[in-house]
Amino acid sequence: SLARCSAAGASPTGSLKPLMSTRSERAQRYGVDCGEGLEWPAGWVPGREYAKPLVLTNKSDSAMRLRYRLPDSKYFSMAFPEEIFLLPGLTHTLVVTFRPVHLESYDDAVQFSNERGTFYIPIRAHVPSAAAVVPETLDFGFCPVDETAVRTFPISNRGQLPITFEWSYDGPFRLSPASGAMPPGSSVT
Repeated sequence: SLARCSAAGASPTGSLKPLMSTRSERAQRYGVDCGEGLEWPAGWVPGREYAKPLVLTNKSDSAMRLRYRLPDSKYFSMAFPEEIFLLPGLTHTLVVTFRPVHLESYDDAVQFSNERGTFYIPIRAHVPSAAAVVPETLDFGFCPVDETAVRTFPISNRGQLPITFEWSYDGPFRLSPASGAMPPGSSVT
């Protein structure tokens, strides 16, 4: 439904992203728990196939019928949609298959509807990223003229890719090390 769409971004197919509700909002409003969605973290390879289960649980006090639409993207696929009948407390598992062709992020959703309304479950695949963490500021406090003040600060690589760094600065400052390389998960001071 267009009223549930946002122009905040587009998926690789160019369609608008639907607004997503949280897991607890979906369970309370629609009576269905299906986790936070499906994510394929960095590490997948284009040209291969990856499958994950999407487990739907009826959290309401009554039986429900669920219908779903296939993801818009050709990179995510599921079995042909059939109506799902769920008694209270029971679960049904759908398999979502991811078939990437390029090393890029993928973002889509599966639309579900029942007698209470329509909701979306996000399905995403992430690519490795570099994530350097450096303090925004460094306070030297008061420092007299012609005196030296030394401060240390950490640099961390919280991404999945190695990073290199090289400082560019003007006098009277000096940074050491002036350059370096950091594998994923490492820190230097």
